[in-house]
Amino acid sequence: MRKLNKVRVDTEKKLIYAQGGALFGEVDSEAWKYGLATVGGIVHHTGIGGLSLGGGFGYLTSKHGLTVDNIMGATIVTADGEVRELSANKNEDLFWAIRGCGINFGVVYEFIFQAHEQKEIVAGFLAFPAEKLDSAVEASKAWLKNRGTDENITFVINRLPPENKPAITFILFSDDPSEQVFRKKFSLIYECGEPIFEKVERMPYPKLNMLLDESTDFGDRKAVLNAQIDYVNISSVREAYESFVNFTNENPEAAQTHIEIDLIDSKKIASIPSDSTAFHPRKQFYHVVIVQRWKTKECDKIVYDWSKSIQSIFNKDGDKSLYVNFVDTTTDQAYNNEEILKNVWGKNYERLKELKRKYDPNVFFRKGAVIFP
Repeated sequence: MRKLNKVRVDTEKKLIYAQGGALFGEVDSEAWKYGLATVGGIVHHTGIGGLSLGGGFGYLTSKHGLTVDNIMGATIVTADGEVRELSANKNEDLFWAIRGCGINFGVVYEFIFQAHEQKEIVAGFLAFPAEKLDSAVEASKAWLKNRGTDENITFVINRLPPENKPAITFILFSDDPSEQVFRKKFSLIYECGEPIFEKVERMPYPKLNMLLDESTDFGDRKAVLNAQIDYVNISSVREAYESFVNFTNENPEAAQTHIEIDLIDSKKIASIPSDSTAFHPRKQFYHVVIVQRWKTKECDKIVYDWSKSIQSIFNKDGDKSLYVNFVDTTTDQAYNNEEILKNVWGKNYERLKELKRKYDPNVFFRKGAVIFP
């Protein structure tokens, strides 16, 4: 698919046509030529296909919804070899399914994304020593009370190189080119004390999705799990932090592992009925992402067991809904597990099974979270 990476922009209709092998960085760069952007991921070398079909969270989600909410159409090759155009009035059942189904129904040759006017932004990192954990959580909760849709915080429990000491790092985003506006929006975070690391700057939108390049480079062994929480529980954050410190002390090869709590404003997501697309959890929630990175095969089970324990900690603060792009399919217990699949698709699961019977009865597409007819 990688050579199918052409991207073109219809400026009059504000639509982005992107072939299925493109990266979101290529979409960002082409759209930016016209002062436009769409909702993509937060890593520029992510392929558009997998992220888009699962849901798609990004810095613009609070304002414009999920990536699936910005898919206006697509061209897909289904298991029978047919090429089908999808939209709100063409092959509507498949168009409903691809917006949240994962990779269960075919190979997408081209996506059509809604574009939005986009200006330069201010974003970056602000890190505090670990002893500021409680202050950082309380500042985040205070910020949530008056936050807007043009700003976002990701709260990160990590180890800060080069000493790899435990830290609390904020990824801060303001959808405004003014650094003064940025400081005002995040004044509560700055009141946590003297940061041990700060790197904030004004930048063009495509550069925003390159901020995490150092932690998302290629190599090593990687895995991701998630949880969706209804509120920020300081006890859970403390428990996860203590577990993280102990785990990375005992397994130094996993020092780049980290826990992200993405404090998105989900009102836009929740404003769309849960049966309007295959993506089901249409509610107010915050997204916890457990990013695992380690070196050797011998540590696979150790890392996996620890990450599941962190997921369990945060599941107590939500309804156990799962995000298909991060769902656990690494064990026999997880593969074709009805409970897990219902936690992904909720009431939409039965309809997806019917469509699987219609379009892929022999389960030709069987990677990731697989729907069996």
